Amino acid sequence: LLTALRSNSSGGLDLGCITIVYPFELELASGEIITISSESDFEDIENSTGEDVAVDFVFPLSVINNEDEEAFEVNNNLELGTAFASCIPNEG
Repeated sequence: LLTALRSNSSGGLDLGCITIVYPFELELASGEIITISSESDFEDIENSTGEDVAVDFVFPLSVINNEDEEAFEVNNNLELGTAFASCIPNEG
């Protein structure tokens, strides 16, 4: 899911039909936790060339359903994957 994220004008990163709201945290391969507060923060880690790449989200995450703008929280990868898989994106 990390590679599918795109910027969204609503203040987060878009996964088609859901948006992960800023700020959120990512765990790097080294175990370090970094905070992503903007699109440029995410682009910096996405474009990093070192071995310390983002490997996972730190939960819980605040998420918005892009269709009805309902906010909710996901507490693990299963809940995030289910939210992503349970809707059909309007584009892409």
